[in-house]
Amino acid sequence: MNESTVASPMTEGIVTAPRSETLDDLAARLTDLAIKSVVVTDDDDRPVGILTSTDYLALVDDGADPAATTVGDRMIREVVTVRYDETIRRAARLMDRHGIGHLPVVDADGRAVGIVSSTDLTAHLARGGD
Repeated sequence: MNESTVASPMTEGIVTAPRSETLDDLAARLTDLAIKSVVVTDDDDRPVGILTSTDYLALVDDGADPAATTVGDRMIREVVTVRYDETIRRAARLMDRHGIGHLPVVDADGRAVGIVSSTDLTAHLARGGD
């Protein structure tokens, strides 16, 4: 049985953010683009952090000033990634093991090429993907 790879349900052309972007600016972009996560990358497009809309709300609830706080100050630094040629099953296991809902997808050189969410995996399976 050939299992589908993460490349099938992933969203290509992910939105990234530099460490220096303020949370205020990031929130505006998340809202404008109707997305729920942003991958923070280095100069070589390798993931170094991630920040989700849920993380953002928690930061504001903790009293962080969104206009004075940068993405780099508050990003989740333990980024779990999956290669685009890994199976959907592997991606789901990683999400479950780490308690995350968004997984940056990388190429063979570790550069960010997409993102897959638990919602993406569910939709793929509902459409008959394996």
